[in-house]
Amino acid sequence: MAWELPIQVLAMPVAFVIALLSTPLVRRLAIQIGLVDHPDPNRKLHRGPVPVAGGVVVLVSTLLAVLWGLGASGDLMDQVWQQPKAMWALAVCSLLIVLLGMQDDFRALSGPRKLLGQICICGLLVAAGFQMSVVNVLGWDIDLGLLSVPLSILWILLTINAINLIDGADGLASTVGWIAAAALGSMALMTGKLADALICSSLAGALLGFLVHNFPPAKIFLGDSGSMLVGLLLGAIGLRSSLKEATAFSVLVPVAVLSLPLFDSAMAIIRRKLTGRSIFTGDRGHIHHNLMRVGFSNRAMILLVTLMGGLVAMAACLGVALGNDFIPVVAMAAILSCLIFARWFGYVELRLLVNKLKHLLERFLPQGWISPNSPHQATVILQGHRNWERIWKSLVELALQRQLLKVCMDVNVPWLHEGFHANWERASELPADQRWVTRFPIIAQGRLVGRLDVSGALDDSSYLMTLGMLGGLLQNLAPQIEALVNEGNVAVRPQLPGEPSHPDVVATGPLI
Repeated sequence: MAWELPIQVLAMPVAFVIALLSTPLVRRLAIQIGLVDHPDPNRKLHRGPVPVAGGVVVLVSTLLAVLWGLGASGDLMDQVWQQPKAMWALAVCSLLIVLLGMQDDFRALSGPRKLLGQICICGLLVAAGFQMSVVNVLGWDIDLGLLSVPLSILWILLTINAINLIDGADGLASTVGWIAAAALGSMALMTGKLADALICSSLAGALLGFLVHNFPPAKIFLGDSGSMLVGLLLGAIGLRSSLKEATAFSVLVPVAVLSLPLFDSAMAIIRRKLTGRSIFTGDRGHIHHNLMRVGFSNRAMILLVTLMGGLVAMAACLGVALGNDFIPVVAMAAILSCLIFARWFGYVELRLLVNKLKHLLERFLPQGWISPNSPHQATVILQGHRNWERIWKSLVELALQRQLLKVCMDVNVPWLHEGFHANWERASELPADQRWVTRFPIIAQGRLVGRLDVSGALDDSSYLMTLGMLGGLLQNLAPQIEALVNEGNVAVRPQLPGEPSHPDVVATGPLI
């Protein structure tokens, strides 16, 4: 009997052709109804309005390819009918996440409101059976018990926002998505999860077809509707892959496959929390920004991400085939370690974390071990090259003069690729009700470029004089701050060669 390709494999080219042909039509429709992403002077520096209707293309192409596969295989249809609730829930939640993303693309939702919508959709999916009640980690079965529901929701939330966050350069999220989908589909096929393999194969084909139009310079963006859809589907299928009935699958396998976007999200959380920023604050610290900052063009960065993601994906497939969890874990650790030690991405966040741990250790040391005249001080250049240190030194001199307890300066100028964080803190046992705390904005070009947080002891009335001196110092430093921001730049900088068309498409920021 002649050898035939499985329906799951054939679904990929079917979805590819559908996406390839439908994207121009959806693009024109998006332009007509105004579903476009406009440039702004802060982070979105593409040349003009670009359609953001990728979610529609990916959803329709994936769905049609899945329906084709089900119609072509009676065995597949039988397997789907054995779990109708889960499959219907996945379809409904996919539609809901696209609608939520389109609402955000039309009119930017606040971070908390979008997060609430994501939680509701993830909760519906988990209630339909997408739960990891028992997971396998390096050969050990772990019964999650009451933690099953919240951890399952958290996992899907993480994957949604990991893909959403990494969608900051032309073709990047599409590339990461199709590689992860192809890997999960291959592993699902190995373990007999035919329906999951069909969904993943269709998703990979849809993203590849869309990538033809999304490759830099992009003619259309995935938008929140597309990136969140990809994250939802990858999270849902990855979650099912860690269930106990597929003992060859480990929970570490989907983590390894999605390691790049998950690592990017983890670094964003560390960077924003340790600098005192809101997790919804956008910046230029993502992996694509850093790779392009060290000299990679947009296309070269996509090829590098393809290579890294492909190596981890192949290691994950090999690990499943051999039943060895260490293979994908080692591959993942090697790739991420190379990024950190080459100082391409993750090094700055690691420095912030080390500084924080060092400071916490100092606070636990017995009183008297650390001299009050030797305050903890740490400075980190997050991005850029401008000399913010000279501004910081003036602030530290005043802190020493006025016996302040803490001074923290955080600069975030994403449209200039500039970021700087510095913290100075004196050891003190004073409780919170005996301290005063205030925040000064740092303004240049009529826009907020940072903040200064200051605290001192409420031991006398001199704090009013100190506040006045701080305000006067910032006023005197204003020309220097303006000069730093204007150094070789104009307020709205033109797009540079090889720069992503939309460095950070999420205006308010997703979960992380």
